[in-house]
Amino acid sequence: MTELPPLRLRIAALSLALALTGAVAGCGGEDAFKPDRPTTTAVGSFGITAEQRNFHLSFRIERAGSEIRVLDVQALTGPNVEFLGAVTVWPKDLPGKNMGFGPKYPPPDAKAVHPLSEVIPAAETQVVPKPFDGPPPVYVVTGFRLVSGDVGAMNGVRVTYEADGKKETDTWTVAAIACRKTCKGPNGSDDPNFQKRVLSEAGLLPKD
Repeated sequence: MTELPPLRLRIAALSLALALTGAVAGCGGEDAFKPDRPTTTAVGSFGITAEQRNFHLSFRIERAGSEIRVLDVQALTGPNVEFLGAVTVWPKDLPGKNMGFGPKYPPPDAKAVHPLSEVIPAAETQVVPKPFDGPPPVYVVTGFRLVSGDVGAMNGVRVTYEADGKKETDTWTVAAIACRKTCKGPNGSDDPNFQKRVLSEAGLLPKD
């Protein structure tokens, strides 16, 4: 694999818990948002082709019964991955299942997406759509684009929001590696250190 260019971490303010990961919650304060070792890494093509290079990752805000206002979303990306922004998907707009990760952005399966500037009323966070037994979370769905090369990575998303007027910050130490061709080592070889190597070359691991 060709070595990635020198680190240019883009901390895009707009703002995996993909659907299977928890957050490092309650990280209040203005501490620097830096790469950490991921708790989960999603690796795959994400449907990326030469023509379609967008993919999305979803993160949960579990505050049923609260009015929610998303204030800011930040994402840490490697030098050849662009952070496209974020939208929210409300419980009533879920596609009959949890949001997760996949190709394209905005997420094509959601019934509707909402801009971050739109306040989510408390009544909306209490909705129980089928097939759920209780109110599902509000999802913040982040979008990314592989702008060049065949392999790119991101590692970490931080969401700042207000729930009933109280400011909260959740940081997800979740990474994703998107591959246009194959997620393997040089010349298609199996590489047990593939994930670590890609994240390291992208500058997305902490310095020991």
